[in-house]
Amino acid sequence: MGFTHLHVHSHYSLLDGLSKVEEIVDKCLATGMNAVALTDHGNMYGIKDLLDYCKGVNKKRKAEAEEKGEAFVPFKPIVGTEAYCARRGRHSMKDDKAVNGEGRTYVIDRSGWHLILLAKNMVGYHNLCRLVSHGYMSDAFYHTPRIDKELLEQWHELRQILVIVSNRNRTAKKSGNRFIGLPVCIKTCIFIQNLPH
Repeated sequence: MGFTHLHVHSHYSLLDGLSKVEEIVDKCLATGMNAVALTDHGNMYGIKDLLDYCKGVNKKRKAEAEEKGEAFVPFKPIVGTEAYCARRGRHSMKDDKAVNGEGRTYVIDRSGWHLILLAKNMVGYHNLCRLVSHGYMSDAFYHTPRIDKELLEQWHELRQILVIVSNRNRTAKKSGNRFIGLPVCIKTCIFIQNLPH
C-alpha cells in the first residue's frame, strides 16, 4: 500500500498554495502515488479541475496498460476542503482577542479551527458542497468562510465525510475535545493529523 497525501493546497488556497492542480497530480504520478486529496482553504474551487484532469489521466493510463497487457491502476482524486470551524459558532463576529499557547495574540472569531473534510462518496461530496456554501453566507463569513458544530450536526449523512483535526503542538485528547457534544456518527469519522511544527 502506497502513500497518499490527504492535505494538499493548490493555487486556489490564496497565500498558502502555489501549485496548479495538474502539477499536483503529475507530481504524485511521478513519485508513484495513486491518489491525492485536494483540500484548499475554505473552498472547493479546484475540485472540477482535479476530477477533469484525473479523468483524462486515467483514460491515457488505461490505454497504455491495455497496450502493454498490464493491470490498470486508476489514479484516485479525493474530494475535500480545509474548513474553518468557528470557535464560538458561525454567528459570533466579535473582535475579542485571546492569547494562544505560544504567547501570540489572535482574534477569537476570525478563522477558527482547521478541519480537513474528505468526501467518502457522492453523498459526502454533496454535504461538502453544502458546508462550503454555508461558510460563505453572510451569517458565517467573517474574514474567512466559516462553519461550526451546528452545521456539522445538520446533515444526517455526515458519516460520508472523514474529518481530520489538525493537531498543532497539542495532545490528541485536547484536539478531540473540541468536538465533545457532536453526534456519535460524526465522532466515529474523526482522525487526528499530527503537525509537530
